[in-house]
Amino acid sequence: MTDDSPLTKAEFREGMTVLRGYIDEVETHLREYIDERTHDAETRLLRAFSDYQNSHNIRFTKLKADQENLDSSADRRPGLTRRACQQSG
Repeated sequence: MTDDSPLTKAEFREGMTVLRGYIDEVETHLREYIDERTHDAETRLLRAFSDYQNSHNIRFTKLKADQENLDSSADRRPGLTRRACQQSG
């Protein structure tokens, strides 16, 4: 077959079959590529969120401890003030 000769139906069908096979192969490759990239992006997001959550938990625990220290100090303060008044009076 030369480049300027017309195709037969059989040659056309064969060419279409080859083209479909190529398109299916490229589609499969693209799907696998996209799935892998999506998985990698999800993993990076989860790791980043985990780091943020750990950092937030540490700060929250510190704030909670600071609040408990303030509460305990406020609870002791009236007693200390009373004792100081009794000792001076």
